[in-house]
Amino acid sequence: MNYAEARPLYRRALDIRVKAYGSTHPEVVNSLLNLALIYDALGDYVAAEMMDERATEIIEASNRQG
Repeated sequence: MNYAEARPLYRRALDIRVKAYGSTHPEVVNSLLNLALIYDALGDYVAAEMMDERATEIIEASNRQG
């Protein structure tokens, strides 16, 4: 996989899910985690951690509501 080429595609998927569901909806988590993996593979560990933390926040908030 070419991670540099995949990054904008995964970013677009995230943008579509956010637009469709809202930024805090659990459907967004998968895209965030995919992007975290891409950023990690590219060595952008700060961005990877940010995506992972955002996904974790959404999951935790969903669990509190559920």
